[in-house]
Amino acid sequence: MSRPYRAPGIALLLLVSQLWIVAPAYSGDWEGESGGNDVTVIYTDSDGNETTNPGSGSGSTTQWQYRRAHACFTAAGELTGGTCDIELANVLGCPPGSQVVLPLWRRQQLANGAWSMWELVEWYSCPGATTTEQAAINAWASMSIEPHTIFIQPNQGWVIATVPTIVYVDRDPRTLTTDIGGTSVIIRATPINYRWQWGDGSPATNTSHPGAPYPDHTVTHTYVHIEQDVTIRLTTTWRGSFSLDGGSTWLPAPGAASTVSTPLTVYVHNPHSHSVGCDLDGGCYVN
Repeated sequence: MSRPYRAPGIALLLLVSQLWIVAPAYSGDWEGESGGNDVTVIYTDSDGNETTNPGSGSGSTTQWQYRRAHACFTAAGELTGGTCDIELANVLGCPPGSQVVLPLWRRQQLANGAWSMWELVEWYSCPGATTTEQAAINAWASMSIEPHTIFIQPNQGWVIATVPTIVYVDRDPRTLTTDIGGTSVIIRATPINYRWQWGDGSPATNTSHPGAPYPDHTVTHTYVHIEQDVTIRLTTTWRGSFSLDGGSTWLPAPGAASTVSTPLTVYVHNPHSHSVGCDLDGGCYVN
């Protein structure tokens, strides 16, 4: 998809995936279009003439670096471009047979010779998507999804070892309605996997079912012979989709997202059997 954008004056720039080229800025204005991993910049001088080669020009010699790279976070949680181990995995998929177009970043060389922080110019995009569809995909990528609340039975703040503990969450998808260019778009996050961790060292349980309360329960865990606090944790994986016609039809949004629910700590009671002796006066004691 070609996406127009505008920024401070600059000479012709050709950008190749994961590489950058430096160019000086000129007075006047410029605009350009990006398609795939290439960027073409058109310079407009003060007289309104357009060219891709403004020559030596006039004005500052500020230098910019541009590159396409995954969006990732620094240790401080700041969004930045470049090579990183943590990617926004929920936006890294496009329809089969197509390749996601990586975000476009730029940074400016400061007066002291140092470089500014990378700033985002253009977000992920999928080739062939319409402007509205791509905006919906971007809305899905940035959607804040409310995590599930964990429910258990019995709900006493404690459970009993050797007796199955029932767990479940609500079944509703999460939705967001937004306006994109005058079109009302519904973004929907639907849970597709639940990963339960039980806090007793046993393997996690993965299921596609949200569980249900008794007597229709489907997800349980049995604690065996322990007397201690345990913390139940849940990670939910969500699939995205969007509708441009009020929910009559749905289109898939690429990638997946995950949420982590607030952990639930309960105490496990371990039932014990004891032999009890009683005397003729009715007094009883535990052997």
